[in-house]
Amino acid sequence: MIMAEDLEYLQYIFTEGLYVVGDAPPQAKEAPPIKYLGANEKGAVFIVSDPTHDFLNTKEHGFLMKIIESGLRMSKFDIAIVNAANQPFDRIMDEVPGKYYIGFNIAELESLTSGLKYIVQEIHGKNMLSADTLSDIEADVEKKRVLWNALQVMFDIQKSKS
Repeated sequence: MIMAEDLEYLQYIFTEGLYVVGDAPPQAKEAPPIKYLGANEKGAVFIVSDPTHDFLNTKEHGFLMKIIESGLRMSKFDIAIVNAANQPFDRIMDEVPGKYYIGFNIAELESLTSGLKYIVQEIHGKNMLSADTLSDIEADVEKKRVLWNALQVMFDIQKSKS
């Protein structure tokens, strides 16, 4: 039996045409690595869904970075922003290491969190939080408040005393 890896070698031995009869062994295609913005040094994974951009549009990216930098006191080096519209959710969860997963209108994450939004839940040793879209949150003061309260719980941020 001739193996697929032998086929290249055989071209130097035979000068006539060489044909493979039957099924050649299928070549497993390796999936490209999951792409994300940031260095993910603190394992804070923000999952968005924007089929029209690689990651996020400029306005939503700016709003999210304001939350991350001003509110959470983190930088782009601490976090990962992943677009679930371009990559399978199960691969994101398996391949993007993290302690915290925050999803903005991500159906698969909502399913894991039993449809409960703005409530931090520990699932499989990971803290997970489901929220509305960034544009909905940015436009709604109440949603901003409940997101901030949930993030304070998730990241153990002490509320400032007034």
